[in-house]
Amino acid sequence: MAKSQAYHHGDLRRALLDAALKLITEQGVDKFTLRETARAAGVSHNAPYRHFPSRSHLLGELAVEGHGMLREQLLKAIEASDGTPLEKLLAIGVGYAEFAMQRPAMFRVMFSSEAARDESAALQMERGKTFGMLELELAHCVTAGVLSCESTSDAALAGWAAMHGISFLFIDGGMQDRPLTGGRSTKQIARMVLETLVFGLRQNGTTISAQPETTKPLRKAKK
Repeated sequence: MAKSQAYHHGDLRRALLDAALKLITEQGVDKFTLRETARAAGVSHNAPYRHFPSRSHLLGELAVEGHGMLREQLLKAIEASDGTPLEKLLAIGVGYAEFAMQRPAMFRVMFSSEAARDESAALQMERGKTFGMLELELAHCVTAGVLSCESTSDAALAGWAAMHGISFLFIDGGMQDRPLTGGRSTKQIARMVLETLVFGLRQNGTTISAQPETTKPLRKAKK
């Protein structure tokens, strides 16, 4: 019956994606196979190839969905903030870490090397949209005079790198040391990391500048 529904109702693709994510949650990104995915979905082992030529293509499709889910959560985080440019920027960073904690399997898929191996135009676009949200809110901070930087793209990259790193520390168990975290929650630590990056630069009167080839001292912001 499961096989009949999958073929006759056109939901084979959805069934395979759901089955794959469940297997990845249980076994990890590196261990699941298309054959196991087909078995879990109740279809023949050749059925996945109707929609996914390879594992990497299936992972890429999951990654596309993951970025859409992430942006939806980030939008909710922005709406729940007090609406000021800086708080909206901080909400994106905290929301990013919270998404990773809530959906670690999906988060790993979204940034797995295999998903990127056959990166589709759709996945490139989705990743660009996600990064664009951070860059936009950072630009609003600059416009409002809250932050100063010569390149919002570089500043956004620094912020993303910080939150991406802390997110993987969370889901890999690297932040379980109570003396290190002081018993603070995921949200509190994520916000602290962002505040250190954002407020530290602002209070020192420095600006993030584009430096394509060599590392140079941060310039003092014009007053």
